[in-house]
Amino acid sequence: MRAIDLSGCTFGRLTVLARDGSDAKRQAKWLCQCQCGTIKTIAGASLKKGTTKACGCLHVERTRAMGLANADKLYDGLTLHEHSKRSGVPYSTLTARVRKHSHPFPAHIAPEAHAEQAKQRESMRGQNIDGFRAWLGKGTQ
Repeated sequence: MRAIDLSGCTFGRLTVLARDGSDAKRQAKWLCQCQCGTIKTIAGASLKKGTTKACGCLHVERTRAMGLANADKLYDGLTLHEHSKRSGVPYSTLTARVRKHSHPFPAHIAPEAHAEQAKQRESMRGQNIDGFRAWLGKGTQ
């Protein structure tokens, strides 16, 4: 089956310049230029399906915009990094909560609960397997 000539067509930020051979599965590959100026070879199927819309610059822009939007924003007077340091909750968990609930500690998740859980984890780290076995033995007698 012959490939349709996509030269001159635009898909998202990509403009098709010319055919660039075929891949191992004999699928057409196309030389494309992104609006940012980058030239890349893209599979024709991913252009037509809309899977590939840019050279990678779109992903970088979106990620940067999301990160910068959350990095400087204050929640209860603190940045997410400061909340992470004070509460012991990982930064990635806080950013996920902000995406889902628009706040690192929504009403149903109290910061005090996290502080208590962190204390419990620290106290359990000091215990060894012998202490655990002794505790198990107490319950079986």
